[in-house]
Amino acid sequence: MLIRSHPRSLKSNAIRLAKVLKNWDPTAVERLECVRRLPFPSRARRLFQETVAFLEESAHWDRMSIIRWQEERLGSLLAMAAKKVPYYRRLFADSGIRADEVTLKTMRNIPFLTREIVEQQFDRLVAEGTPNRQKEYFTTGGSTGVPLRFYVDFSRTNTLREAFFHRMWGWVGYKPWERGAILRGIPIDSDNPDAYFDYDVLSNKLLLSSYHIRPDWLHRLYTILVEFAPRSLQAYPSAATPLAQHIVDEKLPPIPSLRLILCGSENIYQWQREIIEEAFHCRVFSWYGHSENVLLAGECEKGHAYHAFSEHGVLELIRPDGSVIEGPGEVGEIVGTGFINDIMPFIRYRTGDQASYAKGDCACGRPYPRLERIDGRLQELIVTSDGRYISMTAINMHTDIFNQVRQFQFEQSEKGRLIMHIVRKPSFSDADKQKILQVLHTKMGKAMDITIDFVEHIKPTQRGKHRFLLQHLPVKFSD
Repeated sequence: MLIRSHPRSLKSNAIRLAKVLKNWDPTAVERLECVRRLPFPSRARRLFQETVAFLEESAHWDRMSIIRWQEERLGSLLAMAAKKVPYYRRLFADSGIRADEVTLKTMRNIPFLTREIVEQQFDRLVAEGTPNRQKEYFTTGGSTGVPLRFYVDFSRTNTLREAFFHRMWGWVGYKPWERGAILRGIPIDSDNPDAYFDYDVLSNKLLLSSYHIRPDWLHRLYTILVEFAPRSLQAYPSAATPLAQHIVDEKLPPIPSLRLILCGSENIYQWQREIIEEAFHCRVFSWYGHSENVLLAGECEKGHAYHAFSEHGVLELIRPDGSVIEGPGEVGEIVGTGFINDIMPFIRYRTGDQASYAKGDCACGRPYPRLERIDGRLQELIVTSDGRYISMTAINMHTDIFNQVRQFQFEQSEKGRLIMHIVRKPSFSDADKQKILQVLHTKMGKAMDITIDFVEHIKPTQRGKHRFLLQHLPVKFSD
């Protein structure tokens, strides 16, 4: 979400939202200059504007200029870490690393940072002398099996992040103050479990809960969106997909006002992209990032590869043995060194995500390294009985064998065994079950025993996501 949530003038209830929709003036909020000034205090607004101006300029640099800027920024980050961060002060001393001599090539001598190290060394990774008021505490959902906690710079990191999103989404035609809808893990009203939509007047956004993606709510969600007439939809792919499938199944017309869909915070599978674009008749633009703020990448208006923004951090892809991948085609683990959070810097951080470099240059002409589709996170790999990994991206679910399925989820607790939880449509038959098993066995081979379990509902995660694989095995590439 580009504009962070603010205290809302409307409570989360259907009656007040109905009034908003009934009396909605499409341009009222967009015309209010006073509202435009509300989200940022003056100091943050200056930083935001300066960063946006810088990013507009740097997008036209050549690659050598980008590399020179990265090395200069990396040098200042490492110098600060060596001086103020106890963990890195000791690490550099023990490893014989001189921060003032490190380049993009020689930084490969710095040992990797892992989630386990962050947890074990938490206090020693925080820059000394950082005021408590400057530290914002975050935790992740632990999707890789290891929950993570960390600090970001309360004002600076968030402001810089918003500037990057402003630039990234601006490429594809997004305008922050236009009417939009957000279908993500936003807690609408924690005291009211039935509250699943709200209107945020300061950002001009309709907020929709991804915790309530149920078959009996999908048509109401569609109706609300049609009436509100958003021009953009920000969504988890796993939340947008059931809505899109409902539109396709019921042969409903697309939402006429909608012109772009922005998906992130999860891997997006090709079959999801196909369903969403078929239903809404507009393109899905996907972006890649994470709460740790080490890297940010996004699709542009010219292609589907992810531009990895060099001003945000240093991107590396590594093999299981830790060596660095240089060219396109080879899949490796994404490693990042972040530039926008100095109070708890993550240097050569192993994300647990996988990708490969894209071939050639993008037609847009921008100078950034590009990633092919994210090939799945470590916890999105299925493990066969003979120890092979099968990525969820290799299992295309956009086929007619799932026409009678409302929702599904895989779960694995032991090698070679997989449970598929299915929420059936009323017309689901045993023949549908056999077709699904046949196709899955064809894709995964004989080294996988698959069981189908029929359920009434698939529960979302604590963050409102609907994961397609619950992987309980400790999947990892290397020690």
